[in-house]
Amino acid sequence: TGTCIHGCKEGFSTSDCSVQCDSNYYGQNCSMECPTKCFNASCDNVRGTCDDCLVGFMGKFCEK
Repeated sequence: TGTCIHGCKEGFSTSDCSVQCDSNYYGQNCSMECPTKCFNASCDNVRGTCDDCLVGFMGKFCEK
């Protein structure tokens, strides 16, 4: 029927799991927000690692 009855793979959402998460969300069904210190609130749609950090921060999740 084109519907994902067990939920989507991490990084995707919608009833047929065909839409990649917006740049500021990640995880299963795009339910998690990217870390607040990510530059432009943008992160990897699966793992949530930041593409880049705000000035003064570093680390995969800009936690340092």
